[in-house]
Amino acid sequence: MIEAIVALAIIIIILQMGLSVYQLRYYDKFIRQLVQKYNNTKGFELKTERSKNLLRTVIVVVVLDEENIIVEAYEFKGNTIFSKFKPIEDILNVRIDKKFIKRLENEKNSLRNQALLKLLNKKMRPVAD
Repeated sequence: MIEAIVALAIIIIILQMGLSVYQLRYYDKFIRQLVQKYNNTKGFELKTERSKNLLRTVIVVVVLDEENIIVEAYEFKGNTIFSKFKPIEDILNVRIDKKFIKRLENEKNSLRNQALLKLLNKKMRPVAD
């Protein structure tokens, strides 16, 4: 009986490792595609940030132009291999400034907003100083 439980635990651990590698490869491929898209153009910046709680993790990816306007934005949330990056439509073409950060702070406290706030506060730190 104990041997069966140990064998099952080993199988679950190996399966989890394999699925984690799959998710990492997906993330890496997605980021490489974005970098490639803007590779030969000047003035664009790619930023990523994550936020997590006990059960969930959210990753946000934002592409900014030289005027700190969000050109592309994506979020990755979920814990399964079926999770994919999805566009964040409501922040496209928005300028990163203190007013936008205040807006995010006043909205509901979601993991996505937490990740965006961390990302934007890091971005704004050099601008504000």
